[in-house]
Amino acid sequence: GAGRLVLTVGTDQTQPHSAKQTLAAQEERLDGLLRLKEQAEQIAGGLPGAIFRWQTANDQRPLVYVSEGIESLVGLSAAELMADPARFWALAEEGAEARFGRAAARAAIARQPLVIELAVDHAHSGEQRWLRFSASLNEPGDGAVLFDGQIIDVTDTRSSENALLAARNQLHAITSSVPGVVYQIQYSRDLKDTRFRFVSEGSRELFGVPPQEMLADAGLLNRQVLSEDWEALRASLERAVSGSQPWRAEFRTRDSAGQLKWIRALAAPVEDSGNDHIVYNGILTDATDARRTANRLATAELRLQEFSAALPGLVFQAHMSPDGSGVLSFISDGVRDIYGVEPEEALADLSILDLSL
Repeated sequence: GAGRLVLTVGTDQTQPHSAKQTLAAQEERLDGLLRLKEQAEQIAGGLPGAIFRWQTANDQRPLVYVSEGIESLVGLSAAELMADPARFWALAEEGAEARFGRAAARAAIARQPLVIELAVDHAHSGEQRWLRFSASLNEPGDGAVLFDGQIIDVTDTRSSENALLAARNQLHAITSSVPGVVYQIQYSRDLKDTRFRFVSEGSRELFGVPPQEMLADAGLLNRQVLSEDWEALRASLERAVSGSQPWRAEFRTRDSAGQLKWIRALAAPVEDSGNDHIVYNGILTDATDARRTANRLATAELRLQEFSAALPGLVFQAHMSPDGSGVLSFISDGVRDIYGVEPEEALADLSILDLSL
């Protein structure tokens, strides 16, 4: 029979099959990335504030990503800011963009985290808020320098810090005008652990040391106390602390310049844990002039008593009124012999004497 020619056409199925596998792998990877993005957005949505990524080397689009939480902070959506980051800087304080750029550049050079606070007006309410940007350095290896971090509202914290600063400045102004040293100190019950919580600027004049040194070393003041006064001083302080009682004392010190001074201490407990520690507020003043005056008066009074005792009869000083009433300021011991009363009785009641002239 006649022969028959059969032609067979074969095709290579390897490449289409390989392409399908590649496409399927890419789709799977894309699905994985989308799921990861959704998870990241869910996590970001549960965090306070917003999550962001900033690229320092990209001047055209430095804001790589910001989460939806940004809308609650500034009144603009993440999509709006991603499309036009300049809208954020329009809400921020003057010079904020330049400050942020410099801070990011410094952090990138130093390979350190980025932390900066900026004042930003809310797009709708106009209310000014303080936002803190905190981000860690991320270098993926392609030459880019990224900062991944969080933006949170710290307005309340900032307000509290400002109020605290104002209170500190007011306290400094008040205590600086008070003579002596205003202080707050914490004692352990056995006085082994003592530390100043506050010392006013008066420490420079009274003890010759700045407040910072006394805050760092509470024993500095103790070392200025004269050794002959130390035991009595410590004993009085132990009694006060053990009983949570006010404390009053006078003692001598020798300041950093070697000058001898009398110090008057007045303090009262303000915090009592009832256990290991107690806190006192107090004031230390220079009592040197008052001590010298008191010593001179005591010396003068002693000499007057010695002089009047050597005179016969009665020596006295009285301030009399036209109606016959008056007050004795001094009377000698001779009043015993003449009137039969003690000098103290006569000083207390002038009427028991017949001083009509």
